[in-house]
Amino acid sequence: VNDPKLLVFDEPCQGLDFNSKECLLRDIDRLANDIPVVYVTHNLQDLPKCISHVMCIKGGEMTGLGVKDMVLTSETLSDLFDCPLLVKKRGFRYYIEYDE
Repeated sequence: VNDPKLLVFDEPCQGLDFNSKECLLRDIDRLANDIPVVYVTHNLQDLPKCISHVMCIKGGEMTGLGVKDMVLTSETLSDLFDCPLLVKKRGFRYYIEYDE
């Protein structure tokens, strides 16, 4: 606890209000300067800036792995979630829209 070698976060923003979420994401980015981070989420807009690589898992199988800009695409995430999605990026944040 005093000197962690790795930090693992599993849906840490779930249920947080906007300001609390932003404070937490900034803290995670700060911590990631010194400690490796594993971050689990279903919400792309909750990814901290420090996350450089992602892994997508569907039905217990890995369906995507690599640099986040290469993996977090409309095609990959549409397949992952079994529906037509449009992935947009603004700054370092990713957003998903349903693509009708």
